[in-house]
Amino acid sequence: MAKVKNPYAGTKTAFMHDDALSSDVFTGKAPTGDLSFRFETKKGAVPTLLQGSDDLLQVVCVRNESTDGSIKRTPYLLLLNPESMETITSFKLPAGRALNNIYGYLNENDELLLANGKTIYRIAHGQTENGWEFKIKEKFVLESAADDFEFVAITPDWKGNIWFASYDSQAGFLNPKTGKFSIISLSDKKDEIVANSISSSPAGIAIATTHRLYVVNLKHKHPKILWQANYDRGNRVKPGKLSWGTGSSPSFFGPKKGYEYLTILDSGTEGTHLNIYNSKNGKLIASELAFEGDVEQGSENSPIAFGNSVIIASTYGFVYPASSIATEEVGELKNGIQRFEVNKDGKGAKAVWFNKNVRTTSVPKMGKDSKRIHFINEDADGQQAYAELDFETGKLVKKDNINLDPYSVLPNSNQLSQEQKEAMLERIENPFNAMQMAGLFDGNGTFYQGTKLGLIKISEVNNSKDAKNRN
Repeated sequence: MAKVKNPYAGTKTAFMHDDALSSDVFTGKAPTGDLSFRFETKKGAVPTLLQGSDDLLQVVCVRNESTDGSIKRTPYLLLLNPESMETITSFKLPAGRALNNIYGYLNENDELLLANGKTIYRIAHGQTENGWEFKIKEKFVLESAADDFEFVAITPDWKGNIWFASYDSQAGFLNPKTGKFSIISLSDKKDEIVANSISSSPAGIAIATTHRLYVVNLKHKHPKILWQANYDRGNRVKPGKLSWGTGSSPSFFGPKKGYEYLTILDSGTEGTHLNIYNSKNGKLIASELAFEGDVEQGSENSPIAFGNSVIIASTYGFVYPASSIATEEVGELKNGIQRFEVNKDGKGAKAVWFNKNVRTTSVPKMGKDSKRIHFINEDADGQQAYAELDFETGKLVKKDNINLDPYSVLPNSNQLSQEQKEAMLERIENPFNAMQMAGLFDGNGTFYQGTKLGLIKISEVNNSKDAKNRN
């Protein structure tokens, strides 16, 4: 959790990357000791997991639904009981690009802010005479935008404005009190797009396009580019990447203010670099070869940013669903999680450790209190496990296999023959694959991880009602 708290965001896990700075750092307990694993199928991928002060989970899942003889990806918003993972109520969201609806956040009232197409929605949940329901409290439509305009991500600044970036590299903010938008174009390049989330700090709003890193902020009531920096985007879309460029949501970090630095990974032809900038003026203070300079490496995940350190994870070769693949080049998921540290004088950075024996299928998270890196590990044989690395040394200190029955996710599995079950499972592949999505730690010893077909709950046996599911 960031040192500096955004007053216009929820008090618990209000962002996919835990806070407005995209630190991927959580506070409180992580699961310890003997663990239980429980799976709840949501019949679709679960890319977004948020939790408000009422402890209820607000979840965006994307389902494949048959419409007019064709299969379409349909997003739903679910309200889940954190103990049972049962759906309390659901709400069908407008469909759009894969990134629409994913990069939202909870405001200070635990209301969900989501953007889709040209509209930003404020959605509340509560109990009525007929039970729980989601209700759209407010809609803000950017009327002046072109017909093909599409929001990608939104985030609040420290004054209450809602900042956004669009697919075609436009940026700006909405004043929710007046309903007025203010917008600028970051670039006129047609192939320069926004393909990741955006991040916020008192220094400004960080937006990484497929060509550059930008920091924008409010100047004289209008959005203004404070600085921009080119980075090496490489010569192609690497396997395990979803776009041609950085896969990072920019991460603010720093040992004093908590946001004096800003970092992304590039996608260089001669090797991936961890680039670290002065968040105030854009000066490049470090550009270090990541993964020991292996050219067959890269990452689609946002870095963990904690104090003076940055932790990165390889996704090179990871195979995404066919609807998401940006390249026909194939590979095998490479091993590797690495930690870097900015020098104490703020000039340059150095590698601290590189664990080459683990590989993650989820966005790793850092426990501020546990001092461990938590993630879903995948062995060479496809076995998924909950794993932890020691922050100081990078050594593997915990690895518990996720032993769940894959046939349990199949509809009417008790009525199918073994041959039918095997054939159906071969089509859908591993239902427990975390798909490089971000999980959620509730700080009380429970971890929720979205997968290809649902949600895994990982908790301590002694503190869980799911003890019967212990491996």
